[in-house]
Amino acid sequence: MYEQRACVCDVSVVRVPLKSDFQLDMETMLKEACRPDVKIIFLCSPGNPTAVSLNIDDVISLLDSAYKGIVFLDELYIDFSGKESLARLVDKYPRLIVLQSLSKSFGLAGIRFGWSIAHEDIVFHFDKIRLPYNIGALSYSAALKALDHVDDMKTMTQQVLLERDRLADALRQIKEVKKVFPSEANFLMFQVDNALKVQEIMRQKGVYVSYKGNCLHFDDCLRISICTTKERETVLTVIRESCIEAKV
Repeated sequence: MYEQRACVCDVSVVRVPLKSDFQLDMETMLKEACRPDVKIIFLCSPGNPTAVSLNIDDVISLLDSAYKGIVFLDELYIDFSGKESLARLVDKYPRLIVLQSLSKSFGLAGIRFGWSIAHEDIVFHFDKIRLPYNIGALSYSAALKALDHVDDMKTMTQQVLLERDRLADALRQIKEVKKVFPSEANFLMFQVDNALKVQEIMRQKGVYVSYKGNCLHFDDCLRISICTTKERETVLTVIRESCIEAKV
């Protein structure tokens, strides 16, 4: 999405692919991304679709490097990772911006509410360019109500983590599933033959998954959001049937 927005604004993009373990290629980052003409480096931890948290030491190495631009860290899935947010570092590193949201762990994607945590100098410039009344009253009210129930969010998040582990274990028992990737998010990536065809068959059966075979390191992979306990067996049955039907 960051690349799409950049292209809409006619801003050029420098891509630095992640390594096969979904960590930063620091040698290439320092050489290709940390240039004077690169104004912002976008990082995502845990990543989408990687579902893996970046090595904190690598992020700090970027902040400690000679690079003078902004390091923007997307932490939308942080509550599922068990990792500590790097928002605590914004005073030490004034070039760091951390993004969080109510869309994931709070389950409130519909209100489109997120926030940046940044040094006051950056916030000053944000305030100069943001639209007046950029947050609608209904979303604002819903967000405040949600933030009064952080303990409930943590309880629900723990339930998601339990279901994630159960779903991952169950997927590994399906012989047609070649690989289930580790996850620190509220979704799983799994690999099957004919993934695009499997996705379409699953859609016809009423189970929607996202095809990620066009992403680096994810050949023939599908992404599935963590479902409820009641939904799990139905989803697993649909996956089994779809994989078998895709062979025909």
